[in-house]
Amino acid sequence: MKKIITTSVLLLNCICLLLAQQNNQPKAELTGNISFDVSQPFGYVQFVELTIGDGGTGPYKAVMTGDTSLSTHTIYRPADLTKFVSKERLPVVVYGNGGCRNGSVEVRNLLFELASHGFMVIAVGPVKNAIFEDWAPERNMSDPKSMTTAIDWAIEQNSIKESHFYGKIDVDKVAVMGQSCGGAMAMAVANDPRITTIIMWNSGLFETPPSFLNPDNQNQEGAPRMSMPIVPKSELKNLHGSIA
Repeated sequence: MKKIITTSVLLLNCICLLLAQQNNQPKAELTGNISFDVSQPFGYVQFVELTIGDGGTGPYKAVMTGDTSLSTHTIYRPADLTKFVSKERLPVVVYGNGGCRNGSVEVRNLLFELASHGFMVIAVGPVKNAIFEDWAPERNMSDPKSMTTAIDWAIEQNSIKESHFYGKIDVDKVAVMGQSCGGAMAMAVANDPRITTIIMWNSGLFETPPSFLNPDNQNQEGAPRMSMPIVPKSELKNLHGSIA
């Protein structure tokens, strides 16, 4: 009997400790209910479509999606694509994040807002990095090639009859946009003839790039330094479209 009582007391103490720990946990920043209807074996999900907040204030409520044909990026677009036909198509905005981070979690509300006004926004980084901030420098660095990859994909999807974007993308209106490192990424690909506009926020170019941008340097933890592209000012001569 004594052993049973002792065990019960220990169990009760553990439960109380767990409850105390739970009470000290920070409140979840993203809460809600998600229902799944998955036909694939083992619940393997190939396509997701999420709405954050009210989906933007524009006339087209937006969703955030991922696509197996572009799993390295996150797509923000109007939820109802039936409204976009030959006369009203989706201009493309490709977005690169600050810090060369491979995700758009910090600006997803802004990208939702842009999409709600009839744009297809393709952000560098997979959907999971737009939901949770999974920032690890050694595996989550982006680069300018990720922007041209997004443009390639959008043009291809617009021409594939089996794609739900078929004929709905305005491939003659392509903007590349980014903040800090993302702005430099936009400038690095600005000479691409398919790009009509570039937008740089809190960004710029260097006369002499600082040493921390050298990819050969290592920080104290051994992870790579920021992979911000080194774009010389001579590249400004190659601009062929508008810039903001």
